[in-house]
Amino acid sequence: MKSSCSSDEDCGECENYGDGWCSEVEKLNPFLIPHIVEKILSYCTFSSLKETRLVCRLWLDCGSHLFSTRRTLHLKNFEHIDAFMLHAVSLDEASSHSANNLCRSVRLHGEDFPSWIVLLKPFFSKFGAYIKSLHISHGLGDVTEDLLLQIAQHIDALEELSISGATVVYSSNRFDLNGLGGPIFAQPVLPTVTRISLSLPVTSFKRWTDVRSFFTDFFFILPSLERIKFVGCQFPELFKYLPDSIRLSNLRHVHLQLFNSSGLDFFLRRGFPLEEIVLQVEPLLGLAHLHNFLVSFASTLRRLEVRFNYKGAYNYSHNATAFPSSKALVGLTSLRLWGYWGHLYFLKDFPNLKSVTVEKMNWAVAFPSGTEQVGRDCRRILKFFDENGAYHDLNY
Repeated sequence: MKSSCSSDEDCGECENYGDGWCSEVEKLNPFLIPHIVEKILSYCTFSSLKETRLVCRLWLDCGSHLFSTRRTLHLKNFEHIDAFMLHAVSLDEASSHSANNLCRSVRLHGEDFPSWIVLLKPFFSKFGAYIKSLHISHGLGDVTEDLLLQIAQHIDALEELSISGATVVYSSNRFDLNGLGGPIFAQPVLPTVTRISLSLPVTSFKRWTDVRSFFTDFFFILPSLERIKFVGCQFPELFKYLPDSIRLSNLRHVHLQLFNSSGLDFFLRRGFPLEEIVLQVEPLLGLAHLHNFLVSFASTLRRLEVRFNYKGAYNYSHNATAFPSSKALVGLTSLRLWGYWGHLYFLKDFPNLKSVTVEKMNWAVAFPSGTEQVGRDCRRILKFFDENGAYHDLNY
């Protein structure tokens, strides 16, 4: 059926819009349905939105709305930064409300990131006050100090910082905030950051002295940390070198990858009152060290997740008759196990459990004598997924 609209006209302006002619064309053309258009445009970068908004009035409205409500701003190169700055001005999106929506979460990821770090200064200067979450990937190279300085100077309300990459060069005595030389940070300058995610193996640093300098300064300027996610490095080992002045007294939630027992004693001596622990356990850690680690937080620990990163089936039955620390962690309310290889009858040792999830586990190993020994209460709260990902309902 031919519409009274010509192909060059905007359906929204057609005098017959809504009387059945254009609405029927709209049904046949998904690119004229607003929620579908917004879904399509959600995959576009901000530089791409400049062109897509020229298609028609509908795409203009959808693109403008998406621009002002986008949850995460992705910047891959200096062209993206320029395009975003131009769009923000042309769309009059620089008001405090719109800027808060636009820049609340920013992700910087580009392989040539160190080469365009200097271009972030005007961006941070204009929108830094609205950034709550900053994610940086593809490495920092030799711009680590520059980046931290820009963050400290321009992003006043940052709450979450995530850094991952391949190479880090860092020197704490390169220059200070005033460019006068000496230590970069004389006092904590990011007191609002409460969550940090790092994927920086020690091998990312070119020199071992860089490791000590980076983390000493890094945790010094983040005195209010409540959550730490540290993957790719033996995090507790860092406490061999961190001075006692680095207290992290607000730390309550950690996500760690434990390769071995190195540094565990230094970490445990700090006495962090951890309430939530997520562990990625490697084979060299050993069951005894895992037990000592968990028991150290028995009085405060409420939520626990353990992922056993064993490539093959590792049977714990010759080391222990139950999951380590089960009788000590009486305050635990949530437990999640992935790749555990041992029976689950220890679950009845936890009197306060409200949620249990077990994934990637063999049914016969989990319940060698049937499910009745787990107890009715435990079965009601247990979500069990076998090694093939199939869910088994135990609530009977």
